[in-house]
Amino acid sequence: MSFRLAVVGGGMAGLETAVALAERGAAEIEVIERGGSARRDHIHWDAKTYPGDEKTQRWRSDGWGIGGGLSERLGGRSLCYHGVLLGIEEEALKGWPSEWVETFADENAGYAGFLASLSSEFPELADRDFSVEARRIGLRHVPQAARLDTEKHRFCAYSPLGAALALREEGRLTISQGGIERLRRADGKWMLDVFDRSGNSDSRGGFDACVLSASAIGNAQIVARTLGCDVETTITDHFSMGVLARLPAGPALAELRHAGLWAGYLPRAEIGANLFVQEMAPLEEGDRMVKVAVVAEQGLSPEDYSRLSVMIDDGRTSDTYIDTRIPLRDRRRLAGLRDELADVVRQIAQGDVADVTGSWGGFAVPPPRGETEPGRSKAQWQAHDNALQTLLDQPKPGHMAFYDFPYGAFEHEACTHPVGGEGDLATTLELELEKLPDVFLVGPGSFPRMGAANPAITIMVMARALGGRLAERYL
Repeated sequence: MSFRLAVVGGGMAGLETAVALAERGAAEIEVIERGGSARRDHIHWDAKTYPGDEKTQRWRSDGWGIGGGLSERLGGRSLCYHGVLLGIEEEALKGWPSEWVETFADENAGYAGFLASLSSEFPELADRDFSVEARRIGLRHVPQAARLDTEKHRFCAYSPLGAALALREEGRLTISQGGIERLRRADGKWMLDVFDRSGNSDSRGGFDACVLSASAIGNAQIVARTLGCDVETTITDHFSMGVLARLPAGPALAELRHAGLWAGYLPRAEIGANLFVQEMAPLEEGDRMVKVAVVAEQGLSPEDYSRLSVMIDDGRTSDTYIDTRIPLRDRRRLAGLRDELADVVRQIAQGDVADVTGSWGGFAVPPPRGETEPGRSKAQWQAHDNALQTLLDQPKPGHMAFYDFPYGAFEHEACTHPVGGEGDLATTLELELEKLPDVFLVGPGSFPRMGAANPAITIMVMARALGGRLAERYL
């Protein structure tokens, strides 16, 4: 009898799991994705907006993720970011089970093997020669699973979408559209209650196992509805902020080939941060434009994270609420990160640069209290655009302006069902939910600590590992 698997969520984690299993043996795999399925390639190469691409929000909060939201599209967020593949730093990995630390370090199954599998297709993974100016400030190469069409100035980053669509054409997996209300056990198999975009309900059954890879928040909602009880857990996101600088004409750090490609980055492990540097296109008068953006880990342990509560009424989600918590030591660290950004700008300029951020700047951490409003997907860019306009309004170069993303708006929601954790969302080291046998949770929600790294490579290595373990267990 064939093994049947339901994969809930067609983002990076879901598609990597499905592809890894489909490539290992005969199985009936159905990927169920709530968002649209028309896109076939990276969003920079296919910039259309399709029905189902809309960003949605399904929570209330006291300030979490103003302007954020859950993207619903086949391929997930890998379709719209830069393909940055930096693994979790050694210090942050101390919060992970040793078994997973060993997996990440494995030459074949870990970070190195994943990068090697993509290196021939994505030349931006390979080290590049740095300019004298880049070496002077200590820039390091940013490994990006990306390729650039220089003639059409198009940028494409890696996504498992291509492999998944090819396997679908071969009949080795299916992809269907729908949202998941809950899972139900019937005759020793898993049934899924599915709804479409019009709210019509249906059921799919006969699955031997399920992989929940919807999102860190979505997974918690589905589990709460399946268990029929309130669930409370941790949740976190990266801090992200940056500075734009207008400097006098001079030697460039690196040629701007595309806005999706970074000139390099500066690790700051001692403060849990990575600083990404980009030489932007110069202004008509020759002034240099430089961007320095920082991604920083929030907190040093789950005690520092915010809290996610999913509350159930009559078996349905009645409320999903995020209690935003930022420890005092994190607030102080954010002030230090602003100093780090300013210092990098001054190193690039080799002199003083005036801060003209203005009264609209500063860091909204957390943002003003009040319920997160739907439809504010561009809100997090307002400070960035204000910073840029402020620099353009200056009569001469030698100025910088800061911007920030509100905590929870960077869309790296994580640590809701950490591997080796406790409570209703506790999973085994194999990512199996302890309270629901044959149900597995994967994605950034499985992280015990996120570190400062872009989470993409860790998500995909974990998903590939899960696909392999499902093959060993069921096939």
